[in-house]
Amino acid sequence: TPKNKLAAYFERIWKFKGHELSSGTDVETASTVRYPDHALYWVGQVKYTSAISNKTLFELGYSANLERFSTRYQPGIEQTPFTPAWYAGAPKQDLVLSTLTNAATSPNYNQPDNHAVSAAFSYVTGTHNFKTGFQWQFGAVGHQYGELNAALVQRYRSGVPDSVAVQNTPTSAFTYVNCDCGFFVQDSYTLKRATIYGGLRIDHFNSKI
Repeated sequence: TPKNKLAAYFERIWKFKGHELSSGTDVETASTVRYPDHALYWVGQVKYTSAISNKTLFELGYSANLERFSTRYQPGIEQTPFTPAWYAGAPKQDLVLSTLTNAATSPNYNQPDNHAVSAAFSYVTGTHNFKTGFQWQFGAVGHQYGELNAALVQRYRSGVPDSVAVQNTPTSAFTYVNCDCGFFVQDSYTLKRATIYGGLRIDHFNSKI
């Protein structure tokens, strides 16, 4: 309507990566794969504005960005725990040659979620401009590491056995942002050729692990 407006946007992304790897990684055995049915990629926002009068304006908005995805073993690489194939399927990393073979080192699930809410109220006359509002951002970043073949990584130096890195997979770690918040108020007043400005902002941050 002439005084009230609502706008929205949403995008869902379907991503498939058949072989995700870095330099020195064996493509067939040590790369990982991303399937779109095990991922949730989307970004969206909605905003509402209302011209309450010819001098006042109210704004309210929400936005979110989710990039949840999993990286998994190539088909046939993951083995049943504690079987001979599971022990034999350990990742092999050469520290000198910078290579990775036999299996990937990090099948995992990533969960970064970000949400933001904002609101503002404005009063504008030309000589007097006042605005106040707040922003609130919250979300979580999580990592879940899946079962690693043999629960360790075999390490070599130029093909010679060196050591093993034992891992206690599966594990998970999450960081939560409960409130990344800010409240503000600002004002300006113009008298002839002089303008006086004033403002105040208060921020608060709260998180946990």
